Amino acid sequence: MKIKNTLLWALIGGFLFTSCNKDDNTPDIKDENKINTWIYHVMNDNYLYYKDMPSTSQLDINLSPSNFFTSLLSRTNEMKYNDNQVGYFYSYIEVPESATKADLAKNTYGLDYVIYRLPDNTYLVRVLYVLPNSSADQAGIRRGDYISQVNNEKLSASNINKLRSGGAVSLIKAYYDADKNGFVEDKTNPVAMSASSTMYENPVYLSKVIETQGKKIGYLMYNAFRTGPTGFEDKSYDRELIQKITSLKADAVDEMILDLRYNGGGYLTSAVTLGSLLCPQSALSELFAITRMNDKQESSNSERNKFFHSKDSIGASNLDLKRLYIIAGSQTASASELIINCLRPYMDVIHVGSRTEGKNVGSLEYTSTNFPGYILHPITSKIFNKDLQSDYRNGFVPDSKNLYDEFDKPEVSMYPLGDINDPYVQLALKDMGLNTSDQPVTRSVRSLNLRMLKREPVSDCSGIRL
Repeated sequence: MKIKNTLLWALIGGFLFTSCNKDDNTPDIKDENKINTWIYHVMNDNYLYYKDMPSTSQLDINLSPSNFFTSLLSRTNEMKYNDNQVGYFYSYIEVPESATKADLAKNTYGLDYVIYRLPDNTYLVRVLYVLPNSSADQAGIRRGDYISQVNNEKLSASNINKLRSGGAVSLIKAYYDADKNGFVEDKTNPVAMSASSTMYENPVYLSKVIETQGKKIGYLMYNAFRTGPTGFEDKSYDRELIQKITSLKADAVDEMILDLRYNGGGYLTSAVTLGSLLCPQSALSELFAITRMNDKQESSNSERNKFFHSKDSIGASNLDLKRLYIIAGSQTASASELIINCLRPYMDVIHVGSRTEGKNVGSLEYTSTNFPGYILHPITSKIFNKDLQSDYRNGFVPDSKNLYDEFDKPEVSMYPLGDINDPYVQLALKDMGLNTSDQPVTRSVRSLNLRMLKREPVSDCSGIRL
């Protein structure tokens, strides 16, 4: 059973659009009642579900700004529930104590991992990927490794954060023992990991060509729709994305696998760029996505349509694909799901993996110069493709032949990302009509008494306001 962390999903899955609307006429008063009044007016004008907000007679203006903001959110239309029936929202507020800098550098060991709870209530971490040149990378930690101890302590709720950043640490790895049907610690070979460092996570994680049976299959692991390391105005990641796809085109790939399994969303502009690189060339300049705001903002709706880039601007890099394989699952949300939805009217999109998050709404950012540090991120729009389809609030689900969830069987080996033996890659190759490994890919069924708590990314997207 998977349990999403509310804050984590608000951060990695709750961002789609970027805007900064400043109310410079707000009275320069620090009183929280005035801040709440500003919050109410912004929400009443722009929140997609403003009709569900409490009436003015029901408002408690004396709440803290954080609690007041939450009190305005729609339990009926916005609230979603994780597998443990805990509710969470995509809308969120930053307050001065928690507001983040526009710079996306994070102090990290460079580990992206998923947490499992063992029957004795201790934790086991499984590494999903490692940032190149990070402390974890230099310590020899690799995708699929299990970590059970940090500084001679079993992982638990009280010390799990020690894997995110800090000084030099000693780790104990574990391995799955089939005979015991459980995990055994390797205490004789502790791993020394140096202190964390400040790093940027490049979302263009891996690009390669898989050659098999006379075919060339392009593979791209893309982990976030970020434009650049220092914020929206920095387009260096977008440029690198274009370069990688251009290189795959030069290699004359026959098919394409886009891996979004850990991609929780990001900027709409980056989604348009990615879609324009992959779509049939005939789709260039055509309508890509439609965003519908609330009826108070109806006059703005015509300005919210997004189009593929033109042939003149992107044609030399466009792959002109007729079909696209997308690896996606429970960590896939927002702009990643938009790619699936908005490309399908133009091409055959085959989803490999498991059910996605189901975020078909977007948000804008609102600030006030008179209340520095307070940043509102309410849901302000619903997203449609060119055929006005937006029916994926419960997520996209692949058909049974392409269904697989790597989180459901923690004892199964993880191959390097993009490896031909990765079960997701195998499923895509099989769908293409190519022979795969002798090891069959079967639908995952949990076989161990482990509960997945949440994924901990190497860096969240809190610096991106989407």
